[in-house]
Amino acid sequence: MFFQSFEIQKSITNHKNSATELLIIRNKLQLLLVEIKLRNKSEIEIVELYRQLVDKLADVYKTAPNTTDKAVKLAANALKVSKDNEFSDAEIDINLPDSLRRNAL
Repeated sequence: MFFQSFEIQKSITNHKNSATELLIIRNKLQLLLVEIKLRNKSEIEIVELYRQLVDKLADVYKTAPNTTDKAVKLAANALKVSKDNEFSDAEIDINLPDSLRRNAL
């Protein structure tokens, strides 16, 4: 029983670590959008930063623990109820340069 409990705790920790890494990458991608909007960096610098983030994302996905079908279904249902995975056009536009905003089309 002790070993099973230890494995469950280890799995929980691994999932939390992966989720944290994904949130960090999301925040860095948002910051990259701000950099694009402010034109603080050259196109070459932005592409390089983006590539680094994509590489880091690939590393996180490679090392992230697998999940069960049951857990995926539970998460999908939770997201449908709380709408955590949906953003309004205004929320999306705030992080985009004017030329990419929906209201600019």
